[in-house]
Amino acid sequence: MLGEIDVYNAPQWEAEIRDWLSSGGRPVIEMSRVTFIDSTGLNMLARVSESHDQRLILRGVKPTIARLLDLTELDGLFTIIP
Repeated sequence: MLGEIDVYNAPQWEAEIRDWLSSGGRPVIEMSRVTFIDSTGLNMLARVSESHDQRLILRGVKPTIARLLDLTELDGLFTIIP
C-alpha cells in the first residue's frame, strides 16, 4: 500500500488485499509508504482482518498511524511491526 488510504481508494485496496490473500499470499501488508489513513481505511483493514483466518501483519507502520490504531483500539486486530 502507498500514499493515502481514504474513502476514495479504500474499496480498491480492499479488493486487492482480498485477492492477494485468497490466492495464498502471506497476510503481510507493507505500510511503510502509507502517508495517511482515514476512518474508512482503518475500517477496511479491520474488516479484512476479521474475515481472514490468520491475523494480518502490518509492517512498516509509521508512528502516527500506529497511534491511530491504538486510539481506536484496532491495534489488537493486527500484529504491528514498526
